[in-house]
Amino acid sequence: MLEQLQDESPYREILKELDDAPISRQEVKRGVEVYRLKHGTLVVHRPDFHEEDYYWKLVVPDNIDTKTTILKELHDLPTCRVRRAAGW
Repeated sequence: MLEQLQDESPYREILKELDDAPISRQEVKRGVEVYRLKHGTLVVHRPDFHEEDYYWKLVVPDNIDTKTTILKELHDLPTCRVRRAAGW
């Protein structure tokens, strides 16, 4: 997914900034949004996210095949709570 995000703006710039950042600075702010790499994926937090949802939400490329695959995999999981982690 990171490869697909590198082809999209503004994620290309965010990923480059995260890649160039020192270990002590692992977040990139764009307005009210804060981006971070967690477990090899790009995640985002906004202050207006609902309290009951996960703090960090997965950034998903604007690609129908990728979104379909993620939805199929989430559908196979036994809990609905995991679905709130993907915020598109």
